[in-house]
Amino acid sequence: NIQVFRLQACLEGILQRGMDIRCQMLVEREYWYDFVQSVSDLYARDEQKTLHVLESMLSILSEGRPNSSVMAVFNKEWNDSRSSQRTTVFTKEEERKGFTRVMKFVCTPTRLFFVGYETLMANRVLNQNSKNGTEIIRVSFRDDSGEYMREMSCGSRIIKQTMVGVLMKDGLEFAGRKYVWLGNSNSQLRDHGIYMFHEEDVRAAREIRRGLGNFHLLTSIPKWLARQGQCFTQAKACDRQLSKSEIGVTYDFIGGRAASGKAHVFSDGVGTISFTLAIEISNEHHLHRIASAFQIRHKGQKGLVSVDPNIDDRNELLKMMGKESEKKMVLVRPSMDKFEVDETSRGGADKENKTNLEIVKYSTPSPLFLNRPLLNILSQVSEDQSVECHRRLMNRVEELLDNQLRDMCQSMYIERKAREAIKEMSFPFLMEVFSDACPLQLTSEPFFRSLLRANARFVLHRQLAKMNIRIPSDYGRSMFGVVDTTGILQYGQIFRLQIFCQISSSISKHAVSRTRSMGRNGADGAFILNGPIMMTKNPCIEKGDVRLFEAIDVPGLRHLVDVVVFPMHGHRPHPDEMAGSDLDGDEYCLIWDPQICFDHNEEASLFPSGEDVKKWPIVRKEGGEVDIEACEKRLAEFYIEAITQEQIGVLSNAHLATSDFYGLEAKPARSLAAKISQALDFQKNGVPPDMESQHGRLLQDPDDPLRVVPPEKSERKPDFMEKMRDAGYESRGIMGGIYKEIKRYQNAIDAGEDHIEKV
Repeated sequence: NIQVFRLQACLEGILQRGMDIRCQMLVEREYWYDFVQSVSDLYARDEQKTLHVLESMLSILSEGRPNSSVMAVFNKEWNDSRSSQRTTVFTKEEERKGFTRVMKFVCTPTRLFFVGYETLMANRVLNQNSKNGTEIIRVSFRDDSGEYMREMSCGSRIIKQTMVGVLMKDGLEFAGRKYVWLGNSNSQLRDHGIYMFHEEDVRAAREIRRGLGNFHLLTSIPKWLARQGQCFTQAKACDRQLSKSEIGVTYDFIGGRAASGKAHVFSDGVGTISFTLAIEISNEHHLHRIASAFQIRHKGQKGLVSVDPNIDDRNELLKMMGKESEKKMVLVRPSMDKFEVDETSRGGADKENKTNLEIVKYSTPSPLFLNRPLLNILSQVSEDQSVECHRRLMNRVEELLDNQLRDMCQSMYIERKAREAIKEMSFPFLMEVFSDACPLQLTSEPFFRSLLRANARFVLHRQLAKMNIRIPSDYGRSMFGVVDTTGILQYGQIFRLQIFCQISSSISKHAVSRTRSMGRNGADGAFILNGPIMMTKNPCIEKGDVRLFEAIDVPGLRHLVDVVVFPMHGHRPHPDEMAGSDLDGDEYCLIWDPQICFDHNEEASLFPSGEDVKKWPIVRKEGGEVDIEACEKRLAEFYIEAITQEQIGVLSNAHLATSDFYGLEAKPARSLAAKISQALDFQKNGVPPDMESQHGRLLQDPDDPLRVVPPEKSERKPDFMEKMRDAGYESRGIMGGIYKEIKRYQNAIDAGEDHIEKV
């Protein structure tokens, strides 16, 4: 039964914590028997407390902390738990918020070990098929070093040998149970993880997958796996159930032509939702503002829904006409349909044919950080456009970096800054005790002084690795994109690319709430942006991925806050011009700092993508019927192929080094940018980038016989990448300057630490 399995799982997890633990427990038979008997007796008396102690032991043993026997560690944890009244009981409040607890495992080429229970946001499959946290488990594939399994580190043969048995053959056996592959979300695929199901005679994993949707009607195996992954996306099901009649279908905004001949969809992935339902969902999530957009999953649909008061006005009119049964709460578009779901399936519907919207994320004011690829583009594009633009932008970036580093350093000797820095840390006790009236000096007390120095070193290390420079919230935000349903915004030419954007006056969660009553200046607690705005979407790799827009005021859109509104007209959607994005949940980086804006736009890039239907077709039998069993085998094969072919990090680093040395317009940089785009789309279309052409030697330029093409794999790396094994050079670009500035701060802190130790 479930009680026996939970206890057995924890005991086996302890034995998996290394050879030292195994030898200690199993060399003498009586020692192991006594330990199991003692734990079993306590488990019979207090199940939850014993499980908590065993889970704590798993963490302690994993960290290698114990200096005593396993039995002594257990007794200490039991006594500490009794005195502090700690518990790991999964509360009703957590369940109400949409969380669940599942068992987490790590599978390496040589072993499988139980990590413990993990609390996470549930998904459609977990809600329907996992009632006690043990039927479905999470498994992560890692190398024995704990790092991701990559072809460059452990080889494709090791990756395939590790995963084939789990995905396609015997599955996993643990504590007397057998688990088989069930599926994975798209983010899990990037994290090398899967869900596995405890298969019983009465219900198989195939039956669960079959009930999720008609994926066999799709065109290829990669698309099948991607669409199936929607059902595994972590999302909170709304308490408010919607009847079939309350969900309507509206049309897409179509225009222009892509290179393939297909028409562009300007409303790709974004529908609308009534203000009334938006209020209910916002209250359910305890939001201090009414969100303007929600990223959703619903049956076979995915994307965004933005607030549209016209739906409420129409519902009021229908009520006056006595046709309240025809009211709509949500309007979806055909571009949001990704796969079909049978009405008789369990895809979130009950016997009365009511469904729940699943909320993945909602619009909220989010801070914005510059990163290395964006800094690279800002520096090179501004330099190409004008000396004044480059000087202005460089000075502003240096000013923002100095402010950020100065605040970090001031926390080590200014008391007020120190208290603010410590309050932002995840600390095990309430920092409210240390108020300004408290006589304790945090900057001179030895423990807190060392804590502040450790925090400063951590911040600098993160800055060196990512070069994250925060844009003040008054000059930049990150937000969802939606489409203009009024038709007022125009595509424009060169500079006059029109958008609408209204932002909250503060990113604090305690800002003023928003209502339907709007004044001349927009919604309550918000202000409308006017003038030039720079925008991009991560990852940005080409010059044209950073676009310049003109923000204008549109009274008909003032109900939208903390989202950017794109026009429904033009020969190409603006989101598609920025790294080929769409509106189904992509977040855009907006900067309206006049010191950082370009003089004009560069030409937008276009990287065509298509499905590899020939290599990854839907397998059919002789009569034309889909062979489900063969397709599931191909799904597992594609999962392994996606892990093996993962080259985004390698290509991104190569592009960063090559573009820093030769420039973004150099042929090797353009070629690498196209390959990065292919690698990002591989999960959906199955078309891998051509890695064989990533040569490391000079080639003749096919367009000019008198010139040579530099290698894609740069022979020398810039100093800011800190590749000590490769030949390097001193970068004279913006990232080289940032690197040197951060190193100066780092050396100063290290020198001060050495001086304190000597004293």
